[in-house]
Amino acid sequence: MRPKEPFVAIRTSDRATFKRCRRRWGFNSPLAMHLQPQVKYFGVVWPLQFGTLIHKCLEEYYDPVLKRDPLEVFRTEWNAFDREVSREAPDYRLEHAEEFKEHYELGIGMLKHYKGFAEKHDNFEVIAVEHDFYIPLGFEYKDKPVYYCGRMDMIKRDLDTGSYGLVDHKTSGRMDEEFFLKLEMDEQCTSYLWAAQREAEIYDLPYKKLNHITYNVLRKACILPPSVLKSGGLSVDRANESTTAELFEAEIQKRNLYWWFNDNPKAQAYLEWLQEVGESNFFVRENVRRNAHEIGALGARVEHEAKDMLNALSAANGKPWDMPYILYPNPTGDWYCKACPFRAPCLAMNDGSDWEGMLEDMYEPSTYGLDLEVHVGG
Repeated sequence: MRPKEPFVAIRTSDRATFKRCRRRWGFNSPLAMHLQPQVKYFGVVWPLQFGTLIHKCLEEYYDPVLKRDPLEVFRTEWNAFDREVSREAPDYRLEHAEEFKEHYELGIGMLKHYKGFAEKHDNFEVIAVEHDFYIPLGFEYKDKPVYYCGRMDMIKRDLDTGSYGLVDHKTSGRMDEEFFLKLEMDEQCTSYLWAAQREAEIYDLPYKKLNHITYNVLRKACILPPSVLKSGGLSVDRANESTTAELFEAEIQKRNLYWWFNDNPKAQAYLEWLQEVGESNFFVRENVRRNAHEIGALGARVEHEAKDMLNALSAANGKPWDMPYILYPNPTGDWYCKACPFRAPCLAMNDGSDWEGMLEDMYEPSTYGLDLEVHVGG
């Protein structure tokens, strides 16, 4: 339940950003400068934008009241997004027309097949979708109570066991062992388990015991017939193809490729693999469990991380001339750093250039977190 009084909000995404790079946190957080890059200079951040669109579709599809067709939602949300980009950055939109077309077709293809998958495999009662939570952390900042806040994709009750759990929707280009290995250390949903239980205790809700998260993963791929190679055969590239056993066999029959298939061990192994993985090549539901100690320990860390964030904010506000040093970067060689939307002003901070001018010219107030009274800097 949203607090009635003004409050300071600590969000999960803020926690993650602060721990990976304080400087990016300082640029982007609703607690600090609260900026986002302008599309006309930096373009669309597709992983974020596309994931947000798919989440919105699944939200309204699973909403017990709305129950909207996800394809209808996608078309509506896409049109609104497309109009906004065309208005804010018409040249960029024109130059990247093919990229927009590809993402639109990708979204339609994914959701079309997800509907069929969900109708066969959904075996739960939806308790809430896109559920906002506000958990008091027991201390104040500038005379305002501090809350841990976030939004859960879904709270559900399994029909077979009657147990309660969370659902977290994810889109990914990869659905391999490495992807699921990362989920073992995923703090976001662990903190959501802690928050959901605390909320249930405070307001006497039925889901006081939750011990698992169901990761509902949608591969970013359309189900298509296999690609035809210049040699006349079919592609058996497991990493890049997005076909099914049925489509693969149909293409062999359509093109009369039995001569190619019967003498090709790789093609035969590929078909066996497609038959084995089935729908899991495109949609996977992975239950990840957390014990009581994991959940409780994460809750304790949230409080200490919140205090670290607010202490850094106080130091930066008290000595703005020292901000480049207090909100120090964490340079790495990975994608998170090299593709950071704040890389240019970060480098300018390092070499003494006019980073404030860059922020003024190329960035704008962020729309993230406007639903919360959190901008307490200054």
